[in-house]
Amino acid sequence: NLTRVLDHLYIGSEEIPSQTSLLRSQNITHIVNASCHTYYEQPEQGRYVRLDLRDEVEEQIGPKLGQAFALIEDARQR
Repeated sequence: NLTRVLDHLYIGSEEIPSQTSLLRSQNITHIVNASCHTYYEQPEQGRYVRLDLRDEVEEQIGPKLGQAFALIEDARQR
């Protein structure tokens, strides 16, 4: 499942990075993995960052979001 949030930003499930034809058709070149799970990465398809976040109340996400924001801004400027 892939949902467009902004012109340059989509939210999708963990299976999306393995769907290269879908990524190409939507011109998706940057991927933020916010989970603690490794998924299918293809560096030739674009840029990736993994935040290694866990779905726990104690998880401190603030310090990790800078990487995501930087990648999203890079994608927006392209």
